[in-house]
Parts: sequence; structure tokens; C-alpha cells
Amino acid sequence: MSLIEIQEELVSIIDINAELNEEGIYTSVYVDDVEFQDAIGWREMALHILEDKKTYPNYIVKAIAKKMQITADKLLESLADGRE
Repeated sequence: MSLIEIQEELVSIIDINAELNEEGIYTSVYVDDVEFQDAIGWREMALHILEDKKTYPNYIVKAIAKKMQITADKLLESLADGRE
């Protein structure tokens, strides 16, 4: 039990963006008028995943790789078919 209880409601506008490009993934989060941004390259992302065995056990790494391969195959197939 607390002696003083304070309740406060904060209202903020939050906008989250993620962009994939040839270099990797770029993310930005806007909270009201303040932007927080970060980027990671594809190779660096893979190395981080492989280093974090607790979060990404082997079966999860295999699943991620398989889903990324499906995505890559679809993109390349669409380009070969003359993407419109």
C-alpha cells in the first residue's frame, strides 16, 4: 500500500516506420515531435541473431532463414516474370 497515489494520463502521438533497403533495415519512431532512429545491415543483423542463442535458439534461426528465403524467392520470381 502506498501513502501517496498519483495517476496521470499522458497522450502522445506515436508513429513507427520500418524501411527495408539494399543495405538493411532502417527504423524510426516518432513520439510527438521527437524522432528516434536506428539502422542495421543485413550481415550485422544475422550476426546479432547468431550470437543471441537464448532469444534465437537453432529452431528459431532455421524458421527465420526459411521465411526470409521464401520472401527472397518470391521477390526474384516476380522480377523474372517482369514485375508490373
